[in-house]
Amino acid sequence: MHLDLALSEKIEVLDGFYDKLIKSGHKHENIRILFIEALLKFNNMVRKSQLPKDNSDFKPSYLNNDYEKVERGIQKHLRKFNWYDPSSNSTDSSWKNDISYVLMEKSEKFGQRM
Repeated sequence: MHLDLALSEKIEVLDGFYDKLIKSGHKHENIRILFIEALLKFNNMVRKSQLPKDNSDFKPSYLNNDYEKVERGIQKHLRKFNWYDPSSNSTDSSWKNDISYVLMEKSEKFGQRM
């Protein structure tokens, strides 16, 4: 994982990706939502990869084929059939939940599901 890239290099990569999305016909609002989701996911992935290996939340940034193969297969199967949980409406007002709410609201506006 290239966490040691200079900020200017990171910005250059994101600018290039943004330009490709614009040229592909994506709208600015959808791109903004995509970038927010991607940055939240990336930050969470980095945080988990930096935990001690004996921590239950530890997850390496790169998963080889053998890493928790059986558990990942089970989780994949469960996500396939249990993707909707109406009881998951949380009253927690953390910024992550606020962003998730905004993203869901915006995606419904554009007729998409996230």
